[in-house]
Amino acid sequence: MKTNANSIIIAVAIVLSAYLFSNAFQNRNQSNDTISVTGLGKKDFTSDLIVWSGSFSKKVSL
Repeated sequence: MKTNANSIIIAVAIVLSAYLFSNAFQNRNQSNDTISVTGLGKKDFTSDLIVWSGSFSKKVSL
């Protein structure tokens, strides 16, 4: 009986960890309200309906 309980606990732990790792893998690059670009570019514009403001940040990865 104790062997069955241990097997069930291990099986549940494996399934739960597989779910958590797959969820983290699927959502690894997800960010909210962010536009990510690669390279260099500049363009000034004025909207005819609203004036947009924004901020820029640089993330350096090695």
